[in-house]
Amino acid sequence: VIHVRKISAFLHFLRIRMLQHDRTVRSVMPWFLICLSFFSAAAAAAFGVVSFFSNHGEFFLPESVLVALQRGQLWTNVLSSKPVSGGINIILNNVLVSFRTFVSGIFLGIPSLLLVLYNGWHLGSVLSVTAKFSMAGKLLQFVFNHGFLEITIILLSGALGLKTGISFFSLPAGLRFQYFVTCFQDSLNSVMILSLWLFVCGIVESRLSPIMANLLPHRLMLPVSCISGLLLLGLYIFIHHRRKETHGRDAGNKEAE
Repeated sequence: VIHVRKISAFLHFLRIRMLQHDRTVRSVMPWFLICLSFFSAAAAAAFGVVSFFSNHGEFFLPESVLVALQRGQLWTNVLSSKPVSGGINIILNNVLVSFRTFVSGIFLGIPSLLLVLYNGWHLGSVLSVTAKFSMAGKLLQFVFNHGFLEITIILLSGALGLKTGISFFSLPAGLRFQYFVTCFQDSLNSVMILSLWLFVCGIVESRLSPIMANLLPHRLMLPVSCISGLLLLGLYIFIHHRRKETHGRDAGNKEAE
């Protein structure tokens, strides 16, 4: 009986955390759109700059990767030969990027926005380099499978950091610190939950994405990769929306009683 109560209490705690995450994500949507705009602009700018003013985009890609590209090989082939170790490294890196993007936002939100710009510039420049070697199709086949959800999580982390940093100036002086602490705690809860989804992205990136990248680009494979990535993002949205509806029904039943 004691174990059942502990499990029940733990499940109730998780449910409360999930509901708080849902509320936090909905409240941060305007900041998410700002981060998405900056990320997209940086990616487009990087693609143009590297395409016209740089030979290989050496700032983001080491010499060994450039040599592999000249031989017609993507660096993603490493994941095909070492999916377990590669997957662990990917998951840890993505979780660290997510937390760093959020936590740095306590400094007025500016570092979070800069990290969003950096990630956008990185993606655009790498895509431009692979296009020069006629391998952009393979890269997109690799990225699409996990990238939609992964990038969404990174942008949400940036939006949470941006909102948290600016929240310190959102209320009169007497309430600022308390409001800031509340925003930070709610946002940290969301980042921890989003990190669990980064584990899912890491598994897809280390298992499915390399297989898709090694297939020859043609009219079918790019849409297949895009659809699989959108389905993964849709899974997160579906679970979020379903949990919201369930909470609404439970609240309505309590009021009726």
